[in-house]
Amino acid sequence: MIKTMLANMAIILFMHLCIQHLYFTYGQKKKRTAILHVIIVSLTVITLFYFPILIENRFRFDLRAIPISFIGIIQGPLYVIPVVIISAIGRLSF
Repeated sequence: MIKTMLANMAIILFMHLCIQHLYFTYGQKKKRTAILHVIIVSLTVITLFYFPILIENRFRFDLRAIPISFIGIIQGPLYVIPVVIISAIGRLSF
């Protein structure tokens, strides 16, 4: 349980690091930045599918809603909709 919790937190922090580097490098008003932001968050959500947190082998949850909610709060629904679509396609491809 502890390993998967730490793995989930590390993945989310790595996503934050990549997005921060993206905005410091390219700026906020570019179309490339928006596309890369969506791709980074989508890959993070898909990666979090691989690390569910199991509590006593009965309860299973994961933290994939955190990146989606962060991008929704910060950027708005124009970024959330592609992330959800890409993540759903990734989930269905499993």
